[in-house]
This record gives sequence, C-alpha cells and structure tokens, in this order.
Amino acid sequence: MTQEKITLYKMRDFSAKVNITIEYIRHNFLPLVKVVLLVVAPIALILTLLMKYWMGDLAELQNNPGADPFGTLSRLGPTYLLSTFISITSYTFLFTAVYGYMKMNQDQEEAPSPVEVYKLILPKLPMVFILMILISVVSLIGLVFFIIPGLYLMITTSLAVPIYLFENKNIGDAFGKSFTLIKGKWWSTFGLLIITGIISALISYLFAVPLYGKMIIDLFSKGADQVQPDLLFTSWYSTFALAFMLIGSYIAYLIPVIALSFQYFNLSERVEARGLRNQIKGFETLA
Repeated sequence: MTQEKITLYKMRDFSAKVNITIEYIRHNFLPLVKVVLLVVAPIALILTLLMKYWMGDLAELQNNPGADPFGTLSRLGPTYLLSTFISITSYTFLFTAVYGYMKMNQDQEEAPSPVEVYKLILPKLPMVFILMILISVVSLIGLVFFIIPGLYLMITTSLAVPIYLFENKNIGDAFGKSFTLIKGKWWSTFGLLIITGIISALISYLFAVPLYGKMIIDLFSKGADQVQPDLLFTSWYSTFALAFMLIGSYIAYLIPVIALSFQYFNLSERVEARGLRNQIKGFETLA
C-alpha cells in the first residue's frame, strides 16, 4: 500500500516537531508496529521470564524474613545483568528498526515490510549496540560525578544513533557530529525528549492496567496482609500481563524515538541544508 510521504529533512520549530512525530506515527502506525513486534516482542517475552524469576525471588525474600538476603541477591545478580544486556539489545533493535524503516520508506513508493527492514539493518546492529553501550557509559560517568554533566552528555550524544544510521558514519564521527549539531540546541532537544517521553509514559500506563489492576483488586478483596507477593509475581496471569506491559512500552517508545529523528532532521537541515542539497541533486539528475 502506498504511504503518504512526509518530508524528513526540514526545519521545524518545537511544536512542529511534536506534531510531525504524531503525524508520522499515525500515517505509518501498522507497518511500524509490525516491524517492532517482529523482534522486540520475542525479546520482551524473554525479559518477562527473567523479571518473573527475580521479582518472584525478591517477593519471597520479603515474605520470608529468615532467608539469607545475601544468598538471594548473589543468585539474582547474574539474572539482573542478563536482563540489562537483553534490555539494551531490545532498544538496539528498536532504534535500528525504526530508523531503517524511515530510511527505506522515504526511498520507495510502498511501505517496506518487516523482512525488508531487517535485511537492511542486520549488518548495522552490532555497531549500533556498541554505540548505545558507549552512550550509556559516557552518560553514567557523568552521572557518577554530578547529575548535571551526566544529563548534559546524555542529551548531547543522543543524536549519535540517527547520525550513524542515516548518514552511514563511523562511531567516532557520529559522536563528534552529535556534539556539533546539538550545539546551541541542547535545551530544545532536552525539552522535546521530555515532552515526548511523558506522552510515551502515559500511553505505557494503559498497557500496565491489567497487571496493576489485578494487584489492586487483590489488595482490596483480600487485604494487604493476605496477599502473597511471591504469588503476585509468579502467577501465569501476572506473566502475561507483564509481557503485555513490556510490549506496550516498546510501542509507546516509538514516540520519543521518532521525535529524536525529527530533531536530527531539523538540526541537520539548519546546519548543513541536507534536504535542500538532496533536492538540488535530484534536479541535476533530471537535467
């Protein structure tokens, strides 16, 4: 099915970037969700099982004051690290798949299929994973010393992933260009991510209703002293509800991910006029 095209490289003010993010998702919602669900949903299911394991153990520890807390925590340590690794992997797939879709969708008449998108992005996934690890480490180092430097570095390096994917830069150049593009536009980038992050979080809460609804019902119907925390996290209903919540959170996270790309397109057009240069090249080809 032919999709309505939206100009990517274009200067936009703050409200226009929020609006174009919502408009892009509205026009491409089903294809984007299919791309996300193809890989992110199975990863979310794996995360659900891991979370079910360590949340159940933590609840059991709370329920059994006589248990050895250090033994439980040491047993949960590797599971937590594995969960963190898988979580970063899932966001690597999410960013790469969404930006791969946007890039392909701009270059062809019909919306690309999930298989087409993943054929394009598979070679790029390892480097995007490394790039996201580096961004996390740099931000974490800043946070260890002071919160403000960490937050500054987190926003300043946020464009490295779209630069790497849309421009085929190496990691070093992507980092350097992210600093260049955001120079003077830090606050607008920060504000855009905050606003779209809040919208994403509010939508994510809708997917959490089945899980927390069951918890609230149990608390009111049985009383707090009768609810067993370990059963609350290890029942099959809670497992499916937790998986539903995680998958929904990835879908909702499309909003800040796509908003970040439009900030990249906006700043790239302001600094380099990439969209204008592409149009000129197109006219030269037709001449």
